[in-house]
Amino acid sequence: MVFGPLLVALAVSILSIVDVVIVLFIVQLLSILLTLLVHHSLVIHLSMFGFGASFMGLTSAFIIYVKYKWHEILVLAGFITIAYAIGQAVGPVLGGLAIEIYGDYKYSIILSMIFIMLSLILISFVPIIVIRGGKYALRK
Repeated sequence: MVFGPLLVALAVSILSIVDVVIVLFIVQLLSILLTLLVHHSLVIHLSMFGFGASFMGLTSAFIIYVKYKWHEILVLAGFITIAYAIGQAVGPVLGGLAIEIYGDYKYSIILSMIFIMLSLILISFVPIIVIRGGKYALRK
């Protein structure tokens, strides 16, 4: 989804990177939830668009954050790429196991929602760290 990185670039000029990431995780959760609740093809296509754009947006948001907060982008971008690669490899395996065990794709989708919610919870603590005198300023 080519629109994700473009929207992130615009949003980061207005909001903090943490706020943008939180919004993107929420868009992902809502997109996944739509696939479970509504089975109309138009809604499914909007859901796919929202998830794809937010996924690509998260990728570019993390790269933007690394580039501007730390100047060692190659090393940190490498670690982010490794983390995404692991997620891209492990996610379908866990999803496939859920389908194998329960016989339905809905449990696989719920599992992905759980991982996104955990990420959202973790990123939500970042502003608390900054308020308590964290090393890196994540808010504008």
